[in-house]
Amino acid sequence: MSKEQAERLAKLDPPCHLCTGICCKQMAVEINRSEADNLIGLLLVLEKNPIKYIFSDGDMFKLAADPCPFLEDDKCVIYDHRPKACEAFNCIRALPTTEIMKKNADLRKLLGKYLKDSNIF
Repeated sequence: MSKEQAERLAKLDPPCHLCTGICCKQMAVEINRSEADNLIGLLLVLEKNPIKYIFSDGDMFKLAADPCPFLEDDKCVIYDHRPKACEAFNCIRALPTTEIMKKNADLRKLLGKYLKDSNIF
Protein backbone atom coordinates (compact mmCIF):
# COMPACT_ATOMS: atom_id res chain seq x y z
CA MET A 1 0.00 0.00 0.00
CA SER A 2 1.41 3.37 -0.95
CA LYS A 3 1.89 6.16 1.57
CA GLU A 4 -0.90 8.12 -0.16
CA GLN A 5 -3.30 5.17 0.08
CA ALA A 6 -2.45 4.64 3.76
CA GLU A 7 -3.07 8.32 4.48
CA ARG A 8 -6.42 8.21 2.67
CA LEU A 9 -7.41 5.07 4.56
CA ALA A 10 -6.52 6.70 7.89
CA LYS A 11 -8.74 9.66 7.01
CA LEU A 12 -11.81 7.44 6.67
CA ASP A 13 -12.30 7.45 10.44
CA PRO A 14 -13.85 10.67 11.73
CA PRO A 15 -11.37 12.89 13.57
CA CYS A 16 -11.91 12.89 17.34
CA HIS A 17 -12.05 16.68 17.47
CA LEU A 18 -15.31 16.49 15.49
CA CYS A 19 -16.93 14.19 18.05
CA THR A 20 -20.28 15.31 19.41
CA GLY A 21 -20.43 12.66 22.12
CA ILE A 22 -23.30 10.69 20.60
CA CYS A 23 -22.34 7.51 22.44
CA CYS A 24 -21.88 9.45 25.69
CA LYS A 25 -25.47 10.62 25.48
CA GLN A 26 -27.11 7.27 24.77
CA MET A 27 -25.40 4.24 26.23
CA ALA A 28 -24.36 2.94 29.63
CA VAL A 29 -20.75 1.82 29.86
CA GLU A 30 -19.57 -1.33 31.63
CA ILE A 31 -16.83 -0.60 34.14
CA ASN A 32 -14.91 -2.77 36.60
CA ARG A 33 -14.69 -2.18 40.35
CA SER A 34 -11.45 -0.21 40.11
CA GLU A 35 -12.91 2.08 37.45
CA ALA A 36 -16.09 2.45 39.52
CA ASP A 37 -14.04 3.51 42.55
CA ASN A 38 -12.11 6.06 40.48
CA LEU A 39 -15.24 7.44 38.84
CA ILE A 40 -17.04 7.74 42.18
CA GLY A 41 -14.16 9.92 43.38
CA LEU A 42 -14.31 12.05 40.24
CA LEU A 43 -18.08 12.44 40.56
CA LEU A 44 -17.67 13.64 44.14
CA VAL A 45 -15.07 16.20 43.01
CA LEU A 46 -17.56 17.42 40.38
CA GLU A 47 -20.22 17.55 43.13
CA LYS A 48 -22.41 14.98 41.40
CA ASN A 49 -24.22 12.14 43.17
CA PRO A 50 -22.45 8.82 42.33
CA ILE A 51 -25.59 6.81 43.17
CA LYS A 52 -27.39 8.50 40.29
CA TYR A 53 -24.74 7.47 37.74
CA ILE A 54 -23.05 4.23 38.83
CA PHE A 55 -24.95 1.02 39.44
CA SER A 56 -24.06 -2.63 39.92
CA ASP A 57 -24.85 -5.30 37.36
CA GLY A 58 -23.66 -8.48 39.03
CA ASP A 59 -19.86 -8.58 39.03
CA MET A 60 -19.63 -5.54 36.81
CA PHE A 61 -20.74 -1.97 37.26
CA LYS A 62 -22.26 0.43 34.77
CA LEU A 63 -21.84 4.13 34.27
CA ALA A 64 -25.19 5.52 33.22
CA ALA A 65 -25.36 7.89 30.29
CA ASP A 66 -28.30 10.18 29.83
CA PRO A 67 -25.98 11.93 29.19
CA CYS A 68 -22.72 10.79 30.79
CA PRO A 69 -21.97 12.91 33.86
CA PHE A 70 -18.49 13.58 32.49
CA LEU A 71 -19.72 15.06 29.22
CA GLU A 72 -19.55 18.86 29.04
CA ASP A 73 -20.02 20.82 25.82
CA ASP A 74 -19.94 17.50 23.91
CA LYS A 75 -16.44 16.74 25.24
CA CYS A 76 -15.24 14.24 27.84
CA VAL A 77 -13.84 16.10 30.86
CA ILE A 78 -12.06 12.94 32.07
CA TYR A 79 -10.75 11.91 28.63
CA ASP A 80 -7.28 10.96 29.94
CA HIS A 81 -8.90 8.89 32.73
CA ARG A 82 -11.95 7.50 30.92
CA PRO A 83 -12.99 3.85 31.35
CA LYS A 84 -11.46 1.19 29.11
CA ALA A 85 -14.82 0.64 27.38
CA CYS A 86 -14.89 4.30 26.34
CA GLU A 87 -11.29 4.13 25.17
CA ALA A 88 -12.02 1.05 23.04
CA PHE A 89 -15.28 2.37 21.60
CA ASN A 90 -15.33 2.55 17.80
CA CYS A 91 -17.33 5.63 16.95
CA ILE A 92 -18.34 4.27 13.54
CA ARG A 93 -21.11 2.49 15.47
CA ALA A 94 -22.49 5.89 16.43
CA LEU A 95 -22.53 7.26 12.89
CA PRO A 96 -25.80 7.54 10.97
CA THR A 97 -26.35 4.72 8.46
CA THR A 98 -25.70 7.03 5.50
CA GLU A 99 -22.30 7.94 6.92
CA ILE A 100 -21.42 4.28 7.47
CA MET A 101 -22.44 3.43 3.90
CA LYS A 102 -20.35 6.32 2.55
CA LYS A 103 -17.33 5.25 4.62
CA ASN A 104 -17.74 1.65 3.44
CA ALA A 105 -17.98 2.80 -0.19
CA ASP A 106 -14.80 4.84 0.22
CA LEU A 107 -13.09 1.88 1.85
CA ARG A 108 -14.21 -0.51 -0.92
CA LYS A 109 -12.84 1.85 -3.58
CA LEU A 110 -9.54 2.22 -1.78
CA LEU A 111 -9.16 -1.51 -1.15
CA GLY A 112 -10.19 -2.31 -4.72
CA LYS A 113 -7.50 0.03 -6.05
CA TYR A 114 -4.94 -1.49 -3.68
CA LEU A 115 -5.81 -5.04 -4.76
CA LYS A 116 -5.69 -4.06 -8.43
CA ASP A 117 -2.37 -2.25 -8.03
CA SER A 118 -0.94 -5.20 -6.11
CA ASN A 119 -2.03 -7.72 -8.76
CA ILE A 120 -3.59 -9.84 -6.03
CA PHE A 121 -6.75 -10.45 -8.08
